[in-house]
Amino acid sequence: MGYLRTYFSTSRLQIGKDLIHPKHRGVKQGDPMSPWLFNLALDQILEGQEEYAITIGAIVLNQMAYADDLILFASSQEEMQKRIERLTIGLGRLGLELNARKCCVLSIRGDKKRKFSFVDTDVSISVDGTRLPVVTAVSEFRYLGVQFNWKGVARTPLDLEKLLVRLNRAALKPQQKLIVLKKFLLPRLQHQLTFGRLHKGELVKGDKAVRRVVRRWLRLPADCPNSAIHTPARFGGLGVNSLETLYSTLKESRLTQLSYGDEEDAAIASNPAVRGLMSYKFRGSVMSSREGLVEDLHRRLDTRGLQGYEKVPAVNSWLDHAPTNLAGHDFQEAIRVRLGCMGTPSRLSRGGRSVDTICKCGSNARMSLPHIAQACSIVSGLRIKRHNNVVLYVAQILKEKKYDVIMEPRLQTERGLRKPDLVILAKKEIIVLDVQIRPDSVVCTLDACNREKIAKYNQPYVLDAIRDRFGHGLPIKVIALTYNWRGAAAQQSYQDCITNKLLRWRHFGPISRMILRDTARMLWAYWHAPADGATRPTASAEVLMDCAE
Repeated sequence: MGYLRTYFSTSRLQIGKDLIHPKHRGVKQGDPMSPWLFNLALDQILEGQEEYAITIGAIVLNQMAYADDLILFASSQEEMQKRIERLTIGLGRLGLELNARKCCVLSIRGDKKRKFSFVDTDVSISVDGTRLPVVTAVSEFRYLGVQFNWKGVARTPLDLEKLLVRLNRAALKPQQKLIVLKKFLLPRLQHQLTFGRLHKGELVKGDKAVRRVVRRWLRLPADCPNSAIHTPARFGGLGVNSLETLYSTLKESRLTQLSYGDEEDAAIASNPAVRGLMSYKFRGSVMSSREGLVEDLHRRLDTRGLQGYEKVPAVNSWLDHAPTNLAGHDFQEAIRVRLGCMGTPSRLSRGGRSVDTICKCGSNARMSLPHIAQACSIVSGLRIKRHNNVVLYVAQILKEKKYDVIMEPRLQTERGLRKPDLVILAKKEIIVLDVQIRPDSVVCTLDACNREKIAKYNQPYVLDAIRDRFGHGLPIKVIALTYNWRGAAAQQSYQDCITNKLLRWRHFGPISRMILRDTARMLWAYWHAPADGATRPTASAEVLMDCAE
């Protein structure tokens, strides 16, 4: 106790050149010790008042306290006045006092004969001679940030529109607005969603307002599915919480925790009315569960290629940690490529519109985003550049780690020329790393493509050529870095690169963003290319079939 007395009486706070002296009253704001000291003091005052408790079923209540926000219960006006007088005396001993301007009285009486309850406004409770205001049947009061009336929690508006208008007018890049929405604006509503009372219609209206501004920021078309916005980023969406989903999850989580609390909490959880709320979900709504959002996203034509995105969550790091020098336009394009909603003739022909969907490369294939990303000969140069950009990025990281890196060595083998992207000379081994960007096929998974690439170079004649070129006696390991054009990575690639300490978790996100950016540039180049692309070499029939929608 002597330490605490010295700590509070002699400590000073300096702001700039000004030295602030405490007034020796109350506890320090923001000090981690302050809540403990305040609760210890308040517990002494509230002890010994069990005789004023009231019983509701198996629940016994005499008071509810959260720091200095206190609710007292009593069965009569006289008992309440005694409790307040006793509380005032206890607070006075500690140098504290009740603020009558922030107190109120709610008196609820029951008529057993007519079986109804009513608010009794003819009560008079005072604090040090000051009469406290009385809650009527139509008035409301606020406790712990939640609006109450005499029946319980009152319905209060979210006021989400005002917050969205302020954010929309802010001079921020699209990615910055998206981060503020996800990390600050929507979490600001969690307390009200957890403890407040909201109608489903208001939550639906709020979700529509959120989707409206997100579509405007990212230039998403109107037919981009709602699930693409609300699905978590690890499954391929944008990770913007749906108010319906958040409301159900927070309510269910809070009520379920009562079952694992102390005896008083267990008594509350055993109440049939409370148990009925533990599965708090809106019926018939896709937005009311994460599973429904993911299922809806992965069954859509434009976004079904996002299946498997959750296997490597690291590729999503650029969504929430975009570099400061990233242009807003590049971020918008990357998002639209990822969601497959870029403007192509194949997509624009939906709804019965008359649009020529045949690609001008002369392959007689439909001009769709998968075709441009993987097969169209008009942008084959940019496709090679997309691959080389990833190779250069990985090579730069490895050189910073002091590895000896050889790029595209020409290896003459008995079955022809082989050119792996990177050969890494470590102290105790040789690592062959080859990069590939594959289609988003749901038939041939990324892990299967990764195994095919490893099998291509993990052949005796290739390994012998590497030993002859770079040294005998060292073990050789073959690794493939496999992505698809949507920016998803193969799980085995991620594990191999992390295990062998070639790449770190933070490197997979920039690679994904780089692929999406270069794919968007390929589409831009296609629209600005001449219409005589038929004279250029076309892709093979197998590639065209693999890239068809």
